[in-house]
Amino acid sequence: MSAEAIPIVLARVVPLDTLDTADPAEAAVLALCEEATTMVAAAPWCGAVVERHLGFGVGDVIAVVLFRVARDDGGSPWQWAVVGDVPPAMMWSDGMLTPARALEGYVAAMREEVTAIRGGGPLDGLMRIDAPQEVRWADALERRLDYIESALLPDCRAGAHVAG
Repeated sequence: MSAEAIPIVLARVVPLDTLDTADPAEAAVLALCEEATTMVAAAPWCGAVVERHLGFGVGDVIAVVLFRVARDDGGSPWQWAVVGDVPPAMMWSDGMLTPARALEGYVAAMREEVTAIRGGGPLDGLMRIDAPQEVRWADALERRLDYIESALLPDCRAGAHVAG
């Protein structure tokens, strides 16, 4: 299967240019999407951002954004980014074909990091983020992840684009 043939479910995302900047909730989500765009565009493998789609967002709390990027290394052009009041992260779309799957993948990866920090184990091979490797930080992140799972993921799974 070619990189372009990855079956992302585009029916579950909306182009960023369809968000209403006059709506306060959508404007706040759009600001997070711009943060995600800056992060993805700065990645060394990103030649250019070709498409930007909102998968899910809640005010200035969280945004799950899907990008199609131009690459010259043969990698998948589809990239998810999660930003907001959580550690920002980029994830390839492999196996994460919907915003809910991407957010679930983000939560799972961050929980692995929490577990490793608490156990004093190596962080090699984990999704590394720019944060202290301290138990108090891991505890704070775990509280955010619990909130995402209990309060936000149900709306994301239901197909909401902007919740609030």
